[in-house]
Amino acid sequence: MPQRFLEIAYLATQDFQHLPIIENNQYRLVYRLKQCKTYEQLKETCGDEMADTLPCRHACTTACEVLHRELEVDAKVEMQAEMPKDGYCQFAAIRA
Repeated sequence: MPQRFLEIAYLATQDFQHLPIIENNQYRLVYRLKQCKTYEQLKETCGDEMADTLPCRHACTTACEVLHRELEVDAKVEMQAEMPKDGYCQFAAIRA
């Protein structure tokens, strides 16, 4: 169920048609952002150096954490890849 809520949240706020899900099972939910409107706007407004610190990662991790908490799914959320280093952001919710 968390996957569907994440898809709705990202599709409502980003300019892509689908959220790539890398893994979804009872243990892990891993998804990837190959493009990010927020990151691009940070680069445009604040410059590459500021955007590359990824202050936007807090919005992504917090959204995933709150979603799992509200669904009463005990999961740890982590960022596995970063846009400036890897060319995409990847997040994982791993059940505790």
